[in-house]
Amino acid sequence: MEVEAKAVAVIPSEKELKKRRDLRDLTIITIDPDDAKDFDDALSLEKLSNGNMRLGVHIADVTAYVEEDSALDKEALKRATSTYLVDRVVPMLPESLSNVICSLQPNVTRLAFSVFMECDSQGNVVNYDIAETVINSKRRFTYAEAQDIIDTGKGDLQDLILDLHALATLLREKRYRSGGVDFVTQETKFILDENRNPVKAVLKSRTDATSLVEECMLLANQTVAIALEKMSKDMLKKGLLPFVYRVHDEPDMMKLKGVLGFVRQLGIQVPNGTPSSSQLNSILEKAGHLPEIMIINQFMLRSMAKAIYLEENIGHYGLGFTHYTHFTSPIRRYPDIIVHRLLKEYSRNKPTDARFRYLQDYVVEASSHCSLRERLAVDAERASIRLASSQLAMKYKGGIFNGRVTGVTSFGLFILLDELNIEGLLHMSDLSDDYYYFDEAQFRLVGKKTKKVFRIGTTLTVKISNANIDKRQIDLSLVEQE
Repeated sequence: MEVEAKAVAVIPSEKELKKRRDLRDLTIITIDPDDAKDFDDALSLEKLSNGNMRLGVHIADVTAYVEEDSALDKEALKRATSTYLVDRVVPMLPESLSNVICSLQPNVTRLAFSVFMECDSQGNVVNYDIAETVINSKRRFTYAEAQDIIDTGKGDLQDLILDLHALATLLREKRYRSGGVDFVTQETKFILDENRNPVKAVLKSRTDATSLVEECMLLANQTVAIALEKMSKDMLKKGLLPFVYRVHDEPDMMKLKGVLGFVRQLGIQVPNGTPSSSQLNSILEKAGHLPEIMIINQFMLRSMAKAIYLEENIGHYGLGFTHYTHFTSPIRRYPDIIVHRLLKEYSRNKPTDARFRYLQDYVVEASSHCSLRERLAVDAERASIRLASSQLAMKYKGGIFNGRVTGVTSFGLFILLDELNIEGLLHMSDLSDDYYYFDEAQFRLVGKKTKKVFRIGTTLTVKISNANIDKRQIDLSLVEQE
């Protein structure tokens, strides 16, 4: 609490504001979920006289308030990330900072770190500029509001939203042509009652509005990593300045082999050997019309290497980028804070030899620590979802639901219940009409006598026979249909 109280007392002075590029007259907006409180990114777009578009990505300048090696900074590094549980958020920073002081709220003066990217008609960045700025967001849009403008062509600041959408579409198409993989993911969001108990689960998919923001953030993160390499060339005779990259290695071919075998069984041609990201994208595009497409996406994602933070730039396989970092979410991710600090430091002057050696060791340790903390946060978030799912299933114990098979194992079938959007297990022992064996190569269960087949995508009617909240388990039984 003491650390938080000190943070609240920090107010930018006029002297601080004068040191920054003043963008308060520029039309800048935020686009976020309905329930968002920490607005860490904002957007602007200007049409230039040469026909190009100047995209501005404006990020909350957390480092203006969180001093390096302060008590607040040490605690933020220790946490390294905010953790998003079903019923609460465990923030990396005190809420006075994340939700108020740093948050890019509308119609108030806020400090930002901005990346301006001039894009030509093909979506290429032909020029860029990175600066510490002061902004005043003119409008807060929710994703739903922005989507409505994209769908209807009408609404507040409609030209800005539609131009951003057009640019984002161009950037996304260019990214896929360059090797980015178009994974279609779904996020489970639980609706809670006044006691924070789950009453409903909904699946949230990507929309044009969420893609708009995503593509702008991806471009900013890519541009910052490229800018760092240019700084290094200008400042050093050889090598690179110490930095933190967001990297993604090639997939695990052993895991991917089974997925590709399954896709081949569906009649889609797949390459031999380790496919490139462009080839994976082509497979997903060809499978787009199949009912199994979401399952294919999930299986391919599971075969992917985990994206991590690393002091060495090995590129990002999934995005198809040779340069990538995390710059756009310093309120909830510590690596972004490191990137902000290093950009500011390198823009001022070349580090001394002692500082250079310190930073070389620091980025190694920080990258490893932040990657570990991210994995722990993801594990906690998944455990929270399993808990909420079992709590919701308990309310509907004995209920009969339609569902589809999302996973096949030697011990049973995982089934996503259509009406509840939660997943349960139909044990092999509950398939009593035959002896079923697991055909691992084709991800299916096959009846020895009846030759009945259960595979990914198979639709079934099941009953919730049990829900164990302590073990986070949902047991299903098959309902025989006449």
